[in-house]
Amino acid sequence: MGPHKNPSIGYRPEIDGLRAIAVLPVILFHGGFEIFAGGFVGVDIFFVISGFLITSIILSDLEHQRFSVKRFYERRARRILPALLFVVLACLPFAYAWMLPSELEQFGQSLLAVATFSANLFFWSTQAYFGPAAELQPMLHTWSLAVEEQYYLFIPLALLWFWSLGKRRLFGLILLAAILSLLIAEWGWRHEPKANFYLLPTRAWELLVGSLIAFAPRPTALAGFGARTLQQWGPVAGLGLVVYSLFWFDESTPIPSVYALAPVGGTALIIATTTPGHPVSRLLTARPLVAIGLISYSAYLWHQPLFAFARIRMLEEPGLLLATVLSLLSLVLAYLSWRFVEAPFRRRNSPLTRAPLIPAAITLSVLGLVGAGFSQLEGLPNRLPTEARVFIDRYDNYQDIANGRFGQCFFGEDHEGLTTLRFEPQCYGTPNLRRFVLLGDSFSAHYLAGLQALVKPGGTVAQFNISGCLPLLELPRVSPQRCRQLNPERFAALRSDDVVIISAQWPATVKRAGSFEHQALDQTLERLTARIPPEQIALVGASPQWPGELPVRLIRADLHQSLQPGDRLHNPTVEQMSEINRALGALADAHGIRLINPLQRLCKDDNCLIALPFEGTVELTASDYGHLTPPAARHVLAPFMSRFTPAQSLSTVTTGSAQASM
Repeated sequence: MGPHKNPSIGYRPEIDGLRAIAVLPVILFHGGFEIFAGGFVGVDIFFVISGFLITSIILSDLEHQRFSVKRFYERRARRILPALLFVVLACLPFAYAWMLPSELEQFGQSLLAVATFSANLFFWSTQAYFGPAAELQPMLHTWSLAVEEQYYLFIPLALLWFWSLGKRRLFGLILLAAILSLLIAEWGWRHEPKANFYLLPTRAWELLVGSLIAFAPRPTALAGFGARTLQQWGPVAGLGLVVYSLFWFDESTPIPSVYALAPVGGTALIIATTTPGHPVSRLLTARPLVAIGLISYSAYLWHQPLFAFARIRMLEEPGLLLATVLSLLSLVLAYLSWRFVEAPFRRRNSPLTRAPLIPAAITLSVLGLVGAGFSQLEGLPNRLPTEARVFIDRYDNYQDIANGRFGQCFFGEDHEGLTTLRFEPQCYGTPNLRRFVLLGDSFSAHYLAGLQALVKPGGTVAQFNISGCLPLLELPRVSPQRCRQLNPERFAALRSDDVVIISAQWPATVKRAGSFEHQALDQTLERLTARIPPEQIALVGASPQWPGELPVRLIRADLHQSLQPGDRLHNPTVEQMSEINRALGALADAHGIRLINPLQRLCKDDNCLIALPFEGTVELTASDYGHLTPPAARHVLAPFMSRFTPAQSLSTVTTGSAQASM
């Protein structure tokens, strides 16, 4: 992703324009601009550009018998490391001043990963790319730099080793590698979606596509009707594919996969077929786009720390105005770092770059040591007052503590990849009693303690929860392996006499009548109500979602010491969650089932409860960004559960004789 002009092909300003088309949607996507739902594919565009330019440079050097591995890596160091290290160093004081211990500890681990070119491996093991927690990671975006850096480790050596085979055979080998990588990605998004997103084996084909077009002659070197058609329509088709993916893809789109052929293939078409004077060329070479393209690397580096630290520091999600200001600020900082950091280090004859590898290695080592220090010292908790540390410790891993069935009736990422997953016998409830079934993901599991407290004699609680897995008979395209393993079992376990409570962290796409999630939920409810009386089914709507974690927000606002039952705090997500609940309410009405709306119980207008009485003390309503605590769960479910009187023992009903077959 490092910026560079390629001497082997001359300066092509349309590539800088294409960089601008890539980086701006990435910035706006992370800024929360919903119109750029597919803005994250800007990274895929960058991969193609990088593959093309790097391979073009290497091929030119090999053809002129001047290729040097040492010089190649020196060039990479000069173009990638100075700006990266400058941005990371600029983040350190803000991280130390604003981050809580657990945040600083993880930030330190990410610094160590950046220093060792393994950020993609780190975030694969710790952090999904999408979601509220990811938005608080200042170094999240460095995963893509790690992918490129790992690609740079093998592509020059591969081209050098196989150069003697000739360019035609070398092209064939790269094509074969690209196809293999794409096939792995097709398997990956179905079985290991997080690894598929972050790791080089499934991303390599996007860079290799760029390498492939470095072998191809420009359309101007060809003759005939086909060449003219390609020159005329290739850039148009390419730009259309790129624009389509930026606006029509969203977080549910499996990337990388064959779907990524749209941004990747579109970028390849633009690079391979655009000629001077073409309308697409004139668009991409417009001065504003070229200017942004020149600073795109620095802009990419700056944008994520700006948004992450803004979210960490503020009590609310950045609004439209602040998001716009931060987006513009990332461009301003990008120009400054390009002008005073990137450009000086890119000049080979500059005193700063005569021996770039040694100072780069020293700086990376120091950075790694700082990161390791933050991690080993557990985020330096002594920076905080004692009462703040006690408050934080109380809510760390709260869900695992509050939910005694984790690993038995509630499975998460810790269990991903295990081949023997199944719900244990206690998940099915006590035999011969009326069952109240929790069906859903972690936003269903958080109702367990509240439901157990509300179930009257003669009743029992059954629990079938899978984190990150919507309670749908037909799963989305991108679903963890644990979902595919356990989803059939949980639906097969339902009985016609069950009271089924369906809850999940419903995605925003469920609001759209034509979306997969909306249609799949509609079909699931139709099949459930055909087997279970509708009055025994409840659909639980979205609960309040806090920007960041509620305990952390209260500490930063210095409100944690004065909490009283009934205290409320402004929540900027209420309207967004209300829209989801209106759509769920319409589905519930269509199937004659009941909607449980947590917002009606927990919020008044945009102000939501943050504390409730519990066992003689005061308890928060959420343990993190949205998972409810037992008193909040009980408060939400109480009206629904009041409908059920103490049930008689159902001695004539057995699990096997009254199953609601799906």
